[in-house]
This record gives sequence, C-alpha cells and structure tokens, in this order.
Amino acid sequence: MDTKDFKAKLSQLESIQSAADSVSKGHFSPYVMVITLVVVVATFFGLHLNSWGMSAIICLVVFIVGAICGKFSRSWSELLDYRLTEYEPLDFLAYAKLQALTKDRDGFEINSVLRWIDHEEMVIRSYLPKRTDGRGQRFMSKDLTKFADPAVDAELREHLAKHSLSGQTYQSKQ
Repeated sequence: MDTKDFKAKLSQLESIQSAADSVSKGHFSPYVMVITLVVVVATFFGLHLNSWGMSAIICLVVFIVGAICGKFSRSWSELLDYRLTEYEPLDFLAYAKLQALTKDRDGFEINSVLRWIDHEEMVIRSYLPKRTDGRGQRFMSKDLTKFADPAVDAELREHLAKHSLSGQTYQSKQ
C-alpha cells in the first residue's frame, strides 16, 4: 500500500467515526435530514410563487428527491453498520474482536467502536511517514524520573530506551 491508500483508509475511518458520533449524540438520521430540507425548501417556494404550474413542478421535484432519498440510511446505526461492513481493516484481530463484542451485545457499543477506531487510526498512522514541525524540544527533554512509579518503572524504562530522543536512557529512582 502506498501513502494514498493509507490516507483513503483514514478518510474511511473518519466517516465511520462521524456515524458513530451521530449515533451516540442522537442526531437525526441522514434520511430525515434530507427529507426535512426538501420539504422546507419546497414549502418556501410554494408559498412565494402562488402558481399552479410551479406548485406542480415543485411536487414533482419533491417526489424525485424523495425517491433518491430512499437510498439514504434510515438511521445512523444502519449507516455505521454499512460502513463497518465495507471497511477492510489493517488490524484484523482488533476488527474481529469488535465484531465478536457486537455479536455478544446484540448491537453496537459505541465506546467500543470509538476505541477500535482510535486503535485502527494508530495502526494506519504507523505506516505513514512521520512529519514533525521540529518543535517540542523542551518537552521532549523534560526529566520524568521524579514522576516514576515503581510498578511501571520497567515498562517506562523499556519504552524510553526504544524512543530515546537524546541518546540517554531512563534511570529509575530506586
């Protein structure tokens, strides 16, 4: 896969996240939003034109738009289901776990979907070239030893050794 493919995957994840956010916030479905917009516009023009011919044309347009809108998802959950089904994950195991959890719960658990999206995004971004602005030197060189917790000391030492920015390794406070 090249960078363009990874960026396309990020775009797919953004659309999945948008649907998941809309489910969690209880927004009107895409179908309801489009129909409402068409009815409001048709009513506005119908009231201001006072013409039978124009009213007939507006009714025809509303009918055609209604037929087109029939292709819109009836709910955000339906749209989320469609988008997740169409998605080809990079981390198949995490995707399979999300599917198993969804089956166990007999439906989507939005927090789990959002956690999976965050995880999949991190996987995708790990394949993209790193772009930094060169700033953050003070933050990166901050001494974290005074915050060390002995319970996580070994894990932190290992992580800092892998990602050491200054060539120095973490020294624990023991």
